[in-house]
Amino acid sequence: MPSSPYKSLVETAKRMILEKGQSSNVIWKTRTNDTPSDPSMPWNGVAEIETEHSVSIIFLPNERYGRELYRYLADTTDVPVGNLLGFMAQVDFTPSLKDVVVRDGVELPILSFNAYDPDGSGVILYVIEFDGIKSV
Repeated sequence: MPSSPYKSLVETAKRMILEKGQSSNVIWKTRTNDTPSDPSMPWNGVAEIETEHSVSIIFLPNERYGRELYRYLADTTDVPVGNLLGFMAQVDFTPSLKDVVVRDGVELPILSFNAYDPDGSGVILYVIEFDGIKSV
């Protein structure tokens, strides 16, 4: 991969999220579907495979103020409050909306996330919105 002008920003995001975020008792579980036992019937007997990754995430309350910009960028008018917001630096796996984050033994379903990759050389930052979380 060619050198990115954002390399220092990636390193800064990793360092700050590791320093200020929660890394103990935080697991990102990627969920992928296994190969079906009978390819002619892929809906029958497909198991889900979970892989756990230790991550560091900064968890913040998702307040309405400041979120209007995110909703505008996502082209929606819905601005929920009370959910939990997370910031995660570049990781060595590809996150998906099917995944789940486990924080202190509690599963946090992912409502949405944005991956910021300004020059196509790698994600600098993930902004994650967790679904259904009312308090932490």
